[in-house]
Amino acid sequence: VTQAAQCEGSPATISQLESAFLFWPLILKRPISGLIGHMTSGNQSQRGVAMSSQTDGRRLASTLGTLGAAGVSYFALTFLAMHFIQPELNPLDHNGSDYAVGRLGWLMSLGFVVAGTGTLALAAGLYKSLLPGKGVRAAVLLLMLVALGFVGSGVFPTDVPLADGTVGYTFSGKMHAVSGFVLFLSLITVAFVLARVFARDANWQTTATITRWFAWFVPLGFVGAMTAAILHPPGTGGVAGLMQRIFLAPVFAWFILMGVRMRRIESALRGSTGRSAV
Repeated sequence: VTQAAQCEGSPATISQLESAFLFWPLILKRPISGLIGHMTSGNQSQRGVAMSSQTDGRRLASTLGTLGAAGVSYFALTFLAMHFIQPELNPLDHNGSDYAVGRLGWLMSLGFVVAGTGTLALAAGLYKSLLPGKGVRAAVLLLMLVALGFVGSGVFPTDVPLADGTVGYTFSGKMHAVSGFVLFLSLITVAFVLARVFARDANWQTTATITRWFAWFVPLGFVGAMTAAILHPPGTGGVAGLMQRIFLAPVFAWFILMGVRMRRIESALRGSTGRSAV
């Protein structure tokens, strides 16, 4: 007992305990600092990778938007040029598809395919540009169906109306009609979906109002064009061609607007990133 008491009260023992108590943080400082530094550098590395990925995504969306706008513009310009290549077709009476079966009709068919490729690029660009959320995937899939409708309309030329105004439907003509319905019905649906998606995304809110008005115009324009074609089929002296052109002009403009908007978003974000870096 006496020996234990002496050890317990020994000044040397107390001094050793005090030293261990006072200096253990210094002993652990190096490994703890190293661990914290490793964790911090890991978080910074992850943030850097995420920011780099977002930047690459915006750049890709900008490129896809440019390709999409260019593809639809090519189709619109080809459509316009065919009025001069085939002046014998009355634009008030004939649909755009009728140009594909006349002189240099392959240009019109190519225009449909290029428009489909451009629409596919717009779909991929929107997937990269829009914030993830409800309706984005549905909009992308619907735009892919629109692209499929464009390509199908180009691959399968329409049937030429006979002298009496009737149409002898071939396989190509039937597939062209199916492609057209897929295109326009998907277009009507995707316009309403994107109007809601754009309204939730800060980068696209300026386009949401235009898209909302466009969404209501598309079904009305489609019904008007179909009614004119039913009452007076193309080639019978009606105004089916005029109604189709009135319907298609805003469609071309809306697609081009989306492509241009993707480029502006990327430019604006790049500019704000540069100013913050300075």
